Amino acid sequence: MVARVTHRPPTGVDLNQATRDEIADLPGVTETEAERIVEARPYRSKAELVQRGIVPENVYERFAGRVYVGQPG
Repeated sequence: MVARVTHRPPTGVDLNQATRDEIADLPGVTETEAERIVEARPYRSKAELVQRGIVPENVYERFAGRVYVGQPG
């Protein structure tokens, strides 16, 4: 018998699909940063926000647990 592994869908804000307002509601994110996040799509990982200089690491740390990266599109 083969065990089936089920995956729960991610929860939080999808960086590739969320509106600017949804992103701006995250802790520590300004309207300007939210706009930059939207304009720099798509993302392959949420860590790209810091790697690409879109938001500072201290801001990213405040909301990292509340976001995920879904399929672009």
